[in-house]
Amino acid sequence: MISAATLLRFEVALLLTIAFILMAMPAVTIRALGLPSAGSTLWPKLLGGVLLGQAVATLAFDQGWIKAGLGAGFGGFVAMNLTTAFVLVTLLVVGQPIPSTRGRILLWCVAIGLAILGFVQIAYVS
Repeated sequence: MISAATLLRFEVALLLTIAFILMAMPAVTIRALGLPSAGSTLWPKLLGGVLLGQAVATLAFDQGWIKAGLGAGFGGFVAMNLTTAFVLVTLLVVGQPIPSTRGRILLWCVAIGLAILGFVQIAYVS
């Protein structure tokens, strides 16, 4: 079984990678993934910034910069991951259709991955 520290480091690396790609190349990322364009790069950059914030929070928790009982804590990461997965699934099921199969597959993979990560993290909360 993997350790909680390894799981957190994996999450930090994943979030930093996605955040960097979205913030550095939003228009290219939208086209490459086949996602609908809102006509502006504001939203992908904003999402990248939010993911960057989540990565920093995860790193702060992992490094002990946040004392027990303060901040989001490990339970907060579970909540963020499961909430994000739920929102993505909801958008995929009842939201505006994603125009490309590649975009739909990517978003389903992200949603499933976040849900799995959240459920694995639940084992470390107790």
